[in-house]
Amino acid sequence: MSVIALPTGLMIGAFSMGQKRFDLTEVSDSGGSTAARLLGPPRWVAGLSSPQGGIDLAAASLWEALVLQLRGQVNHLALYDLVRVAPRGTCRGTMTLNALAAQGATSIVIAVTGQNGLTLLTGDWLQIGSGTGGQLVKVMADATANAATITVTIEPPIRPAAGFAGGTAVTWDKALGHYKMVSEAPTWTYDAGNLAVSGFAIDLLEQWT
Repeated sequence: MSVIALPTGLMIGAFSMGQKRFDLTEVSDSGGSTAARLLGPPRWVAGLSSPQGGIDLAAASLWEALVLQLRGQVNHLALYDLVRVAPRGTCRGTMTLNALAAQGATSIVIAVTGQNGLTLLTGDWLQIGSGTGGQLVKVMADATANAATITVTIEPPIRPAAGFAGGTAVTWDKALGHYKMVSEAPTWTYDAGNLAVSGFAIDLLEQWT
């Protein structure tokens, strides 16, 4: 299993992100009330497709390489939100967890030395840890750094059974999730008239170790 980076210069016509949940829902026959039970942690989903008007053969080669290197559901794609590349908030620089972030936690304390009064805002992405053992989370409420730390509410909750130890790196710039392709048979189409190639599209589901 390898981790594939998004190719530099890949021409993207549409990009999507979302979340897939794994909840068991039960409905009362008599009262009509609904109860939901979590069957597994939610996972981020993403989608990429090439421009609708078609691309030339050189640009198509990057798409072909990406699709083939993913090897179906074997390899991971390391992908960040192509629109929210950096936080809307003003916190920057080196960030680490100030203390243990335990499994199930929805609030984490981040050390942000020298950034008193700076912010992380609702919707900002953070990556806790690195590689396929890390976790991509979203900030759920505006937060302001106080002295050397900032306390942030996140979703989804911390996933690993051991949590993340104090000192674990927190990445704000191009925060990565790690995904595997769920598209069954990606194909592309050649327009012989103008040598344009179209139809590249991949659907992705977050996977971790």
